[in-house]
Amino acid sequence: MATVLAHTITAATRRELIGRAVLVENERSDGSVMVRLAGDGPAPLYSAIVACPRTHPLCAGREAIVIGTPAEQLYVVGLVAPPDGLPAPPAILATSGGAYATTSRDADGTGERLRVYSPSNQLVFEYDAAAGRTLVNVSSGDLALRTEHGDIALQSAGAVRIGGQAINLDAERVEVRAKRARWIVDKLETLAGTLMERAKNVYRSVEQLAQLRAGRMRTLVEETSHFRSRNAYVKAERDYKINADQIHLG
Repeated sequence: MATVLAHTITAATRRELIGRAVLVENERSDGSVMVRLAGDGPAPLYSAIVACPRTHPLCAGREAIVIGTPAEQLYVVGLVAPPDGLPAPPAILATSGGAYATTSRDADGTGERLRVYSPSNQLVFEYDAAAGRTLVNVSSGDLALRTEHGDIALQSAGAVRIGGQAINLDAERVEVRAKRARWIVDKLETLAGTLMERAKNVYRSVEQLAQLRAGRMRTLVEETSHFRSRNAYVKAERDYKINADQIHLG
């Protein structure tokens, strides 16, 4: 039974046809588009070459006329006008330079998206109304946010994530306020002219070596200073002085 069904599907995809299909995505930069042939039940997707006159790239959701062999090559040769009473296909708003905006629905018809494309058919902006999601996409080149006389604020009710191969901050002053901060890095380097730290309590845990190298070192403790180790070794190249009212050894 499975062999007969597979043979039937293969024969159907190799038969030349002319019929209707629905565009499931916007036209690509190479002039091709993915289509789903009209029929009962779920249908596979095929790539088709747009061969009909048009002033702008086709957008998803349009119904088209296709000819050709599904297993080899399909061609879009025309667009189907919607019947009376049905909404017209989404219009394309275009600039004289070739950039354009389209609206399209998901394959199941539950969601609608607004997309803005560059003259080279690269997606620049997308707004998904159903998901409440906005996407700014730059496939090539740089993205700059700049204000000449004002501030830039990034605010979110959830998390704000920044990712990249390198993150550089260049400012006269950097201030961070948070209830809790955590750094997870393989190696952390700090270069500063003057480093000042203030805290109520400081706890540091080092599994192996903790080393401090300084030209001079001074430690001021208002009350009691405790030093405890399994073995202790103190060496001075010149003088070693201890000054106290009482010194207890042993």
